[in-house]
Amino acid sequence: MIPRGAGMPGSELESLLQQFSQSLEEANRELLDAVRSELRDLHARVGALEGELQVARMQIEALQQSAREPRVADQPEKVAEPPEPARSADAERIAEEIRQRHKDIWQLQNAGESPAEVAKRTNRPQGEVELIMRLMRQRGTPGTGR
Repeated sequence: MIPRGAGMPGSELESLLQQFSQSLEEANRELLDAVRSELRDLHARVGALEGELQVARMQIEALQQSAREPRVADQPEKVAEPPEPARSADAERIAEEIRQRHKDIWQLQNAGESPAEVAKRTNRPQGEVELIMRLMRQRGTPGTGR
């Protein structure tokens, strides 16, 4: 309590205290409103982040599932040697030379090796191996005339 007669009349001092108290209450309300607004914004951001986290978890699960499933594109096609069509002696000799020249590629492909692995193991350029393997799939084996 402030003693009367300390330089200001009591009613004036009480008025100033009342104004100060009202100003303080108003500042507290504004601060509380600002805190509540910020809290709402934070809750909204947390909700959005939780949604994004859930989507990310679902994507991770889908990727893990797809990684467990064998893909057809990852499995090399096996190439069987087709029956030989009738040919001249020269054509037969050339076809046999080609088959022998690329026999290592044919065997590795049928063993399930990738073009990169076949290229490394046969010491040939990967592009050449891929071309030979593609021709083998299209024609059966090189030099068959199919």
